[in-house]
Amino acid sequence: MVVFSPEGNIENEMTMLHHLFECGLNCFHLRKPCFSQNDYEIYLHKIKPIYHNLVVLHEYHHLVEKYLLKGIHLKEEHRLKITDTKAYVTALKSRSKLTISTGFHSYEALKSDTYSYDYCFLSPVFDSISKPGYLGKGFKVALTEQKILALGGITLQNIKLAKQLGYQGIALLGGVWKSKSPVEEFIKIKTAYLDA
Repeated sequence: MVVFSPEGNIENEMTMLHHLFECGLNCFHLRKPCFSQNDYEIYLHKIKPIYHNLVVLHEYHHLVEKYLLKGIHLKEEHRLKITDTKAYVTALKSRSKLTISTGFHSYEALKSDTYSYDYCFLSPVFDSISKPGYLGKGFKVALTEQKILALGGITLQNIKLAKQLGYQGIALLGGVWKSKSPVEEFIKIKTAYLDA
């Protein structure tokens, strides 16, 4: 199970993030599109070092080694600019034991990619909570060697369906951060996911 950071800052975000870690969050994707490198470093300094190995960066990948983070996420536009994805990712992995993830917006694009990432996201599976009007496509994923996590509109109500569609995990954004109590919602979703 993965939780993405909210795109903008929210009140008590760092306190809630630490509570999420304490409640069993083991993979946090730091994605703040409007942040500068300095903003990213300020944010990372606020995370207790004991949790740094649970953080995956979407931008400023060179900070991963400086802060001893879990891994990097190759954004779709970045991945599409790379002429040889396999060579690029293999070179990254040879330097350290980083996890490498990426995202896709169509199952066909995912199937045609030749590199086996540690995991990838397919979105939007359900109607987005954080991006109103971004409609889910209900992608059904066949058995594949690639570990695919469902992203987009994941809630307590559709976790079981996500598993039935073939996903090996879920990723949360609006389902946690847009709720009245993000930490409580995370615990409920985590429990429901493990029970599904």
